[in-house]
Amino acid sequence: MLLSETCPAYLGPVLRTHWGVEDPAHATGTDAEIDAAFMTAYRILRTRIEALLALPLVELQQDRARFKAELDRIGTLLP
Repeated sequence: MLLSETCPAYLGPVLRTHWGVEDPAHATGTDAEIDAAFMTAYRILRTRIEALLALPLVELQQDRARFKAELDRIGTLLP
């Protein structure tokens, strides 16, 4: 995760969470090491997206605090 990265600005009521993932475009080393950095990022994002899609969204719409907690929890998941 880059410390200098910024999140996009949205107007209106939104829930925000940060799912930091190291940018594989900055990977250095052999082709195999660079490929591994991209696969690591892919696996992390896939794990988190699958967890997001598995959430009971209808229930969570009624409880913003729980929804935010779930989004934050997902941001810590690793494959």
